[in-house]
Amino acid sequence: MKGVLWWILVSLLGIAIILAAVVSPVEDVFTETYRTSAKFHANEISGIINIMATSDDVTSHYYLLPKIECTVKAERNSINVTIVREEEPVTAIREVVPGAKLKPATIECSKDARKRITITKEDGKMTITGEPDD
Repeated sequence: MKGVLWWILVSLLGIAIILAAVVSPVEDVFTETYRTSAKFHANEISGIINIMATSDDVTSHYYLLPKIECTVKAERNSINVTIVREEEPVTAIREVVPGAKLKPATIECSKDARKRITITKEDGKMTITGEPDD
């Protein structure tokens, strides 16, 4: 009976060691997924702004954000996308062309609903706003 208990204990210890070795790389994969998502959305939004900077006045474009807790911050020369995680936020920053004349704004996203960003160019100035996607 004692031999069986030792065998179970050693087996459980071995399983615990294997699980610890597997969980750590899996966490790194999730972190990289969030980082890639932040980079992707920052690239997309800044690319739209850069293209619209050379477009005619009274131009607008919609961009949909997924259901995720994030912050999109538009500054004069950059777009910052921060995806909030339990451990730590992941941020990606992309520059926009100097001629964009982007008005500073902050848009909060939610994991409960998709968010639609509207980028508008009017009178040579660009604004970015966010509203829930219906």
